Order: sequence, then C-alpha cells, then structure tokens
Amino acid sequence: MKDGRAVSSPANGKLGGRPKESLDWIIMHQEGYRFECLRCGWSYSPKLPIGVNMMIACMESFKKDHKHCKEQKEKQDGLSN
Repeated sequence: MKDGRAVSSPANGKLGGRPKESLDWIIMHQEGYRFECLRCGWSYSPKLPIGVNMMIACMESFKKDHKHCKEQKEKQDGLSN
C-alpha cells in the first residue's frame, strides 16, 4: 500500500497482496452492458439505469456463478464436412 492505495506490481501479478484471477471466458459487451460466459453461453443484462455499486455487485455475482464453468465441447452430429 502506498498512501492508503493498493499498488499493482507487474512483476508478481498481484494487486493489494492478492493474486490476480484470469477468468477470460467471462466477458462484458458494451451494447446493453451484457455479461456473458463463453463457456456455458449464459448471459445477463442488468436493467439500466443502475447505480455503480449495484453494477459491481452484479459483475461479482455473475463472476462467482461462472467461475468454475467447464469448456463445452462442440457437439458432433456424425456428419463429415
């Protein structure tokens, strides 16, 4: 901490002493501020307007719900290309 603020250290990938999480499959789209899990396909768009604290809570909740989603294998229908 420096002057009460968390300091990021690129060398160790930590912010405020906690390791960074990489959840690249959980994304947010600009249009409609839609959250999407690229692993299971689920998406959620909070009703706007929304307060900043509520938006952060929605993001954290969506992240928690999809943190452990497994990658879906493409369904094969037995047909060859």
